[in-house]
This record gives sequence, structure tokens and C-alpha cells, in this order.
Amino acid sequence: MSADAVDLASLVLPWEDAPPARPVAAPAAPVAPSGQSSGYAQAALVRECEKVASTAQGSRNHQLNVAAFSLGQLVAGGELAESDARTGLADAAQACGLGSVEASRTIDSGIDGGSREPRTAPKQGGQRAPAKGATRAGGPLRAQGTSEGAEIPLAAGDSRRGPRPLEHPYEDAKGATSARGPLRPPSGTAGVVRLADVTPESVDYLWPGRLPLGKMVLVDGDPGVGKTTVALDLAARVSSGANMPDGAPGPGARGVVLLSAEDGLADTVRPRLDAAGADLARIEAIVDVAELDDTGQQVTRPLVIPDDLDHVEATITRIDAALLVVDVLMAYLGGGVDSHKDQDVRRVLHRLAGLAERTGCCVLLLRHLTKGSGGSSPVYRGGGSIGIIGAARAAFLAAPDPDDTGRCVLAPTKMNLAVAPPALGYRLVPAGEVARVDWLGTVEHRAADLLRPRDDDDGPRGEAAAFLRDALEFEPLPAKVVQARAREAGISERTLKRAKAQLGVESVKTGFGDAARWLWTLPSGDDRGDASTSTGSKERQARDR
Repeated sequence: MSADAVDLASLVLPWEDAPPARPVAAPAAPVAPSGQSSGYAQAALVRECEKVASTAQGSRNHQLNVAAFSLGQLVAGGELAESDARTGLADAAQACGLGSVEASRTIDSGIDGGSREPRTAPKQGGQRAPAKGATRAGGPLRAQGTSEGAEIPLAAGDSRRGPRPLEHPYEDAKGATSARGPLRPPSGTAGVVRLADVTPESVDYLWPGRLPLGKMVLVDGDPGVGKTTVALDLAARVSSGANMPDGAPGPGARGVVLLSAEDGLADTVRPRLDAAGADLARIEAIVDVAELDDTGQQVTRPLVIPDDLDHVEATITRIDAALLVVDVLMAYLGGGVDSHKDQDVRRVLHRLAGLAERTGCCVLLLRHLTKGSGGSSPVYRGGGSIGIIGAARAAFLAAPDPDDTGRCVLAPTKMNLAVAPPALGYRLVPAGEVARVDWLGTVEHRAADLLRPRDDDDGPRGEAAAFLRDALEFEPLPAKVVQARAREAGISERTLKRAKAQLGVESVKTGFGDAARWLWTLPSGDDRGDASTSTGSKERQARDR
């Protein structure tokens, strides 16, 4: 299976070269017991020390604590000399790279904890002999491999619930019970990192303060405000090494990968990139994925997120891309993903965020707004689950400027990594058959200000326009179907016609003779804004989402 992009012959799949195995610390030298320890305890000591010595960074302190607890039980049971336990554990801790001070504290804590629950070597038949006088508050606790009534001894008066770690932290949990019911060992392994072992890192930016590298960024906006044109303007700047719209320097000329589900490459995307001054040799678009069907024939299908992220990552790596544009996100989600379910969305975006982190690429996701209410917070106005903006590290809203007809604003709605930057104004100006972005500098607007209803949008015609956007968002519909649905929604025919004209909805005739019918479709190029907001007919025709 392959993804069709420019120069596929040089595409390298990420799994072709397996990553080198992580080096493991050498095991500790064999422990030399003092002679005061039993054979069973000596074997347990060697086994626990080998586990500690071979533990990788991130789990070393935990494994040392588990081993010290287990050996501390044998010390308290009279099976193991404490000096043997401490010497062996200290050598194992040094072998895996733990500092002596830190290791000493962990050993002290583990042996002290284990000594409160003494144990001895198992008797013949697999039973462990309880230490003299040891009891279990709350009743007997059966150990693995013991008969009914055999107990795991605890120190007298110990009221803590649940078994403590032995050779393995869950070895004796099988069959154990507590006041909360049966205890079960967890499945799999939890990746635990102590924050003291994490090295602080600064954030690198594609656009300082706005587009972080290695992270996901979201741009929301209604059709007609130029979301795609803004994204392609940024793509052009990245490919050519030009400064960013506010004058900030970029990272130098880098590659760009495009996923464009709604615009043609030849008639829309390429002309817009040309108008923005892009270095087209550095920009590649993945248009589909090729694979073999059941008969062995090669067929193509649309790219799906997350199933085909390996192709995306391979392309990013091959051309050293610093920017991935997904236009629009919803068009690429797999059929089994419900964009309105938080769990589905977060599972998908977790993998996309992993791609961003591995490649160091900024992933720019474009999304349409929902109809919503004019006073809704911009955080909740994007299509799909709230988990989408929750997963993004930065988010912006593109919307018309309520104070300046024909001007739009790109305003931050979320910024997790830095102080929110000021909003920027821009206009879409004609550039031949398409539009380009003319950046106008900072403006005094917040994202919430841009979503407040205007007088002409807060009435029947505004409701009818929102109805048409929703009805025709994904595909054209027969005019009679749209009109019937409008009547059911309480929208008059006159109001519907006015909203149709306002949005520039097109009527397209299909078929011939008796089979002919008229379809209503949102305008090509996504010219879905109010014509009254444009500065001229040619400019209005050039406007996009």
C-alpha cells in the first residue's frame, strides 16, 4: 500500500529500519552472602539484585523499592542477614546507574516496609511458614500456591489492606481479598517517569508565539473567511524561508505537506501558492493511497486518519517538512471515528500528536464552525467534540471584523505554551483567478468579540442562511428537498431565497429530459460569505473559506 504524492519512488516507510535496541545496564556482580542467610534467601537476594541491575532508566527507583521490600520481609523472618541485603541492593543500584544517596534512601524505606510483614522460606509442599506472632487484621490472607487457611504473615496490629510486594509486586495478589473485594494484578506495564529525571526543554516555533513545532494547532472559521488561503500563505512562507506575517523570522526554507480534501490542486491550491510566492519544489500533497484489492488489482482510496499516518510521516520525513496542513480535519477521519465522541477524537489525535512530536512538524488542522449561538464561547463553536481543541496546543479563530467591512481577523482562542499573542487583521485581495492574503498588522479584537451576532445575522434570514450552510455542507441536494426541509423548519420561501442569494448558493441542472433536476450547491471556491462584506465583485468571487 502506498500514498500517491510527488516523487513516490523516494518515499521511505518509517518501519523499514528498526530502531536500535535500548542499551541495558550490565547485571550486578554475584552477591557474596555472609553465611548467615539461608539458601532460599540467598537465591532470592541474587534474583532481586539482578532485576534491579538490569532495569532501564525511568523505573530503576521503583524496582529497587520492590526488591528492598521483598528482601526486608526475609530479613524480618530471620532468613536473610540485613547486611547481605543492603550490600547486594547497593551494588545493584550502582550497576543500573542510581546515585548512592538516592539508592540508600530507597533501600532504607523498602527494608523498613518489608520488615513489618515478615516471611520465611516455604515449607515442603509450597506453604510459607508464618513468622511467630504475625497476624492479619481483617482475617487470613491466602498466598499463591497455599492451601485453604494458610496465611501471609503481617506484623501484629498491622491494619493496612491488601498484600505488599514480594519478589514481584503482585506475586501474592492472586486469590487475595480485601475489604474492597478480590485484588487482581494489573495487565500490561505502566510507564512511570519521575519528574526529577525529566530534562526541561524550551519550545521551538515555526511562527514564534503562534505555531509551535512538534505540536498540533487548530484554526476554526466559517466558510468565506479565508481559512485555506491563510494556511496556504503560511505554507508559502515556510517553503520559501520568508518572514512570518508579523515580521518574525521563520526557521528557514523547509518542506510542507498538504492534505486538501475540498480544493483542486490545479485550479485552486497551486494558483494560491503561486500568488503567495511559494517554493513549489518544497511542497507535496498526498492525494490518495494505493493498495491491492481482493483480486490483486491496484486501487486507490482517500487517505484516512489515523490508519494512514505512516504514509504522512514518511512524506514529512523525506522532504524535511516543518508544516503539515490538514484541510479539513473532519474529511479525513476514518469511518469508525465519531467526531462528536470525545473518546474517539482523543484516541485519533493522540496518534496525530505523536506524529508531530516524532517529526518535529507543526500540524495545522482546519475546521468549520458549527451554527451555534452568536454568544457561544469560541472554544465550543468548532465542529465535533470539545476534545479536538483540547488536544491542540494552540488554536485560532478566523472571522470577519465586525468593525471593518471586508476585513477579517485571526485571533487566538487557546495558547497552552506561551502568552496569547495579539490578533492580526487581514484582507483577501484578488490575485488573478484566486485570492491572496494581505496582512494588516495587529488589531484590538478578542475571539469572543468576533462571534457576537450582527444585526443582519440575528433574524430570520440569518437563521435561513445557517440552515443552508448545514444542509449543503457535505454535498449538493435537490432544490425540492432543500425547500421541503426549509418548510419543515419554519423558514418561508421568500426568506430562503434571500438567504440563498446572500450565500451565493448555486443552482446546477443535472440529467436530461424527464430525468433532469436542479441541485443546490454551495459555491465553488467556498464563496459562502455575505456579498455585502466584499469590496468588489472580482474580489468577492476570489474569496474562499
